[in-house]
This record gives sequence, C-alpha cells and structure tokens, in this order.
Amino acid sequence: MKRKILIILLSIMSVVCLALGLSGCNLSSYQSGENSNNNSSNDSTNDESSTTDGSGTNNDSTETVTGTEGLEYTLSDDGTYYIVTGYSGDSTSVVIPSTFNGKQVKEIGDYAFRGCTSLTSVTIGNSVTSIGRYAFKYCTSLTSVAIGNSVTSIGFTAFYDTAYYNDSDNWENNVLYIGNYLIDANTSISGDYAIKEGTIVIADYAFRWCDSLTSVTIGNSVTSIGESAFYECKSLTSVTMGNSVTSIGNSAFYNCKSLTSVYYSGTASQWASISFSSSSANPLCYAGGNLYLSGTLATDITIEGITTINAYAFYGCESLTSVTIGNSVTSISGYAFYDCDSLTSITIPNSVTSIGDSAFSWCELLTSITIPDSVTSIGSSAFYNCTSLTSVYYNGTASQWADISFGSIYANPLYCGGNLYLNGTLAINITIEGITTINDYAFYKCKSLTSVIV
Repeated sequence: MKRKILIILLSIMSVVCLALGLSGCNLSSYQSGENSNNNSSNDSTNDESSTTDGSGTNNDSTETVTGTEGLEYTLSDDGTYYIVTGYSGDSTSVVIPSTFNGKQVKEIGDYAFRGCTSLTSVTIGNSVTSIGRYAFKYCTSLTSVAIGNSVTSIGFTAFYDTAYYNDSDNWENNVLYIGNYLIDANTSISGDYAIKEGTIVIADYAFRWCDSLTSVTIGNSVTSIGESAFYECKSLTSVTMGNSVTSIGNSAFYNCKSLTSVYYSGTASQWASISFSSSSANPLCYAGGNLYLSGTLATDITIEGITTINAYAFYGCESLTSVTIGNSVTSISGYAFYDCDSLTSITIPNSVTSIGDSAFSWCELLTSITIPDSVTSIGSSAFYNCTSLTSVYYNGTASQWADISFGSIYANPLYCGGNLYLNGTLAINITIEGITTINDYAFYKCKSLTSVIV
C-alpha cells in the first residue's frame, strides 16, 4: 500500500515539474541563424543569478521588489548592479524594476526575453540604461512597451518581430519609435529625414543600409547615436547634428562614402567632448573633413573649458588649419587630430600632460608645434607622417625633453628631421643632467644637435 502511495505522489510531482518547465519563454525554435555572443545569456550558471519567488522577493533575501515574478537577474561583474537575463514567469505583463536586492537594475541582457511569445506588455524602470541585442525579439504578442528615461543604448533588433514592430500604425514615415526612442527605419526611406523632436536615443543599426537616404537632421534632444546607426547609408551626403549628442557608437557612419559635410550646432569644445567609439563613429571620417560649427566652416578653432579632447574628435577634419588649446585641457586623446591634412600649426598649453596614440598622424602640412614641459608621455605614432614638420618648440630643458616617455620613434615630432627649440633657443649644444635615464627616441633625428654633454 505504501509503495502505491509513493508511486502516485511521484507521478503528481512529475506532472507539476513538467508544467513548470513549459512555462515562460520558448527559445528553442528561434536559436538557429544568429550569433549568440552573449555575456549574460539565459543559460547563465553564475552563482550570483537569482529569480524572484512567488511573493516577489529574492530567494536569498526578504527584501521586497517591485519586479514581476519570474524575472531572472545576474549580478554585474563589478558587483554594483543587476542585469535582467531572462524570464520564466507566467504573467503576460512584465514590470522591470529600478532596484533588486538593494542594487539598481541597469541592464536588460542580450536575448533576455527573446521568444517570449505570450508577453503582451513590458514596463522598463528608470534605472535601466541599456537594452541588449535581441532582448525582445520574436515576442510576437508584445503590443505595449514603456521605456524608462535613463536608457542610452538599444541593441541590434531588440524589438524585431514583436507585435508592436509588426503593426504598421506604429511606423511614422518609415521609421519606428517607442516613445522618445528611435528603434528602426525601413530601408526604403529616401531623401531628407529629420529625427522626430524629443527623440533622445537612436538605436543600434537603426538606419542600416538605407541606401536612398541623402541627408539626416539629428535634433538637439538626441543624446546618443547607436552602434552602426547609419551603417552603409551610401547616398548620405550631409549630417546635421544637435549639440546634445554625448556619444556615438562604433561604426555609426561606416562606409557612408558620399558624406561631404557635417553641420553641428555647438562649439569646437562641445564637439571635442563627444565620445566617439571609433574612427567610423565620426561622420568626419567620410565627410571630406568639412565640419561646420554653428553654420561656419571650422578652419581656426579654439578648444577650451574641457579637460580632455576625446579620441577621434577631429579625425579627418580637412577644413582645420589651426588649433588653439585652452589651459583647461590636460590630455589629447588618441587619433584626436588624425589626418587633419590642412592643419599647419598647433600650440599645446602647459596644462597638457599626455598626447595619445596617433593624435596628429598624417597631418602632412603641420610645419611647427609647441609642446609644454608639462607633457610626460606621447603615444605611439602621435606624429607619424607629419612630413612637413620642421620646427618643434619645447618650453623646457634638454633634460626634461629626454625624460618624456615616447611610445615609438613616430611619437617624437623630431623624427621627420626637425629642429628642436628649447625655451626659444635652437638646441645645438645641450647638457642633460638631473635624470637617471635618457628615454627611448628622445632625440631621434634631431637635426639641430651638434654636441651633447651627459
């Protein structure tokens, strides 16, 4: 008798487990054909992963959370915030909270809700800053999406093939928005397009392969342009950009070979403060170097009021002829003035301590440069192929110059055979003292030197 009762109990438990196993997202039918380079996938076995229990609390804590039951969380690598990595609940409406287990929820991971075909609505908390690739892809019943106001990036096809995406009424002139977020554009879009006023983020790959798009106006409300946002828009000739943009993702303007002009409503200093993820994130890379600042072609510019000239800031800016850098600047990042082939002179103030890799590479008309004694390091290839550079003015001693860390022979502006001026005097006979090492490449190809006392 006891044996029969045990068998019956085991059978009931098996049915319950099977039922639970079938709830939530069905991912298996969508797995083929996509790259799953996902650092926070639904299959994570991280010991820090957690799932909310039936009372809406973490299994390891009694702290109440506002998120929907069944949300799966993974602690970030630095342990400071949580990532939503999956969903195994039954509710068709999901609320992603701002906090979980005492920490902010900042990300929705790649693939987190992918294939949750029963999901009809989602509300994303205000602490979330990033929505990952394919996060809601194939949520074919998802009709309602509310995105919090802190999101700065939306990954590739995050909302593709959702009911919201597939509803033609949600598309405005071939462009899909969710609130203040531009999600995607139909490749048939053509001519001039102005991003809708109030938009704050352009999602990754939003205008990819829009071959008939000829110009785009990005208003002052936009703060972030996603990775590959205008990837291979081969007919795009001009970009007008507001001064609220703070970041542009990798390859945002990749292969936009018809670009000739970039119009920016801000100052040179504001432009230099934009975070460009790569050279092809900067539209100047393909624009023939014509940058217009508040309607005026940028030829002689002053950069002031900021501490760093960001990487790739003026990459390929052919219109630049001279640059004045203010005393607030402490570092010139890598590739900042790469291939500015009309630039003839630049003065670096004594506030600057570092010059990044390839910062002035291929500035072929640069004839002179002034470097202060505050500079301690110059990155690899900083002055590569500056073939016209004949005079280097240094506001320090020979010993201080010898103490600079040069990343390579091309980091030293003297490598083209230039003359070194120390405090205004041509360096002919020099004495090096008070240091233990004369650094690599210090006087490489210094044309003016005739004698050295160490």
